[in-house]
Amino acid sequence: MIKKIENRAAELVIITLAIITMCTSCTVTKKQGNSEIVNTAKSMIEWIGHDVESGKLDSTIADTYIVNLEEIINTVRYE
Repeated sequence: MIKKIENRAAELVIITLAIITMCTSCTVTKKQGNSEIVNTAKSMIEWIGHDVESGKLDSTIADTYIVNLEEIINTVRYE
């Protein structure tokens, strides 16, 4: 009877450690995904600037895109 309780306790400890490990890795993956989103949005802002300079894009439209991208960056950073 004591052996069964010890085995069950060991199983619970292993399961708990596995869950904690999975949750930690999910947090790291989410942060890595967020940084990729931020990097992409920053690149898009840079591309928009080049398009405005070359005359391919109107500055009024570009300003709207940039505001939206900056909002995405700020939202993703605080998740």
